[in-house]
Amino acid sequence: MTIQTRPKSCFNCNRTEYEIPVVLWTYQERPLPVCSACIPTLIHKWEQIVTALNAQVAGENHE
Repeated sequence: MTIQTRPKSCFNCNRTEYEIPVVLWTYQERPLPVCSACIPTLIHKWEQIVTALNAQVAGENHE
């Protein structure tokens, strides 16, 4: 039996693990896949990332 899974994609740029290396981090107990090109954004502009992630969660809860 083969289990089909979607490739992991970067939360910021949406490139998949087939295009660029992607590592899995966590934020507030949620998976946060990040590609190697976006790690500097995650580190140096964390406040903007948190704001965007919180807005995504708020949008998901109001559907």
